Amino acid sequence: MRRETVSKSNYLGERAIVVGGGLAGLSAARALSDRFRQVVILDRDELPDSATPRPGVPQGKHPHSLLGGGLKALEQLFPGFGNELGRAGAVPINRGFDMLYEIPGQDAWPRIKFGWASYAMSRPLIELTLRRQVERLTNVKVQGRCRVLNIIVESNTGAATGICYRTPDGNVETLQSDLIIDASGNGSLTLEFLKASGRRAPEETSIGVNMRYASRSIRSR
Repeated sequence: MRRETVSKSNYLGERAIVVGGGLAGLSAARALSDRFRQVVILDRDELPDSATPRPGVPQGKHPHSLLGGGLKALEQLFPGFGNELGRAGAVPINRGFDMLYEIPGQDAWPRIKFGWASYAMSRPLIELTLRRQVERLTNVKVQGRCRVLNIIVESNTGAATGICYRTPDGNVETLQSDLIIDASGNGSLTLEFLKASGRRAPEETSIGVNMRYASRSIRSR
């Protein structure tokens, strides 16, 4: 993987912490790796060495495909990422032609060959491939089985100065940081931090989605 050399004067800080080792957290860590001496990713799940679902990804067992825009974005962070997916077992597809879209009461959507391809794969496969790319970065450390308990608040300024987390051994430790990214998925850490630092919580808008879906994995012969 090719990386630009960053001079010491261009570093924004010594350490950045990313809470959550999913797609968002891994992508954020790659972006931060050029601007911090060390990036630490902490995830509460045990991170598997194979493409198997994990508890922290509720929809991880459903089929997934990577849209063209997402593939291009990941290619910018990880040149050659599409080839890595292919070698890992992802299937190249042309979304406009290889997939059939139907809505009850309407004609089937026309099949169109787009000028670009994407990939179909399982969610665990794309995450595993992405994590392997991130683990190649010398200044990024990925740690599983580490549950972040809270973001530490500096009493005088209300700034976030680190995190408190439970180690795989069950001990509670703190880790100082110049920047914290909450990619845990539910936002509870951030909301608790805003409350502890005396800040106002953001306004919430609820939108009901009356949709359900099911999927099934089958093995081809």
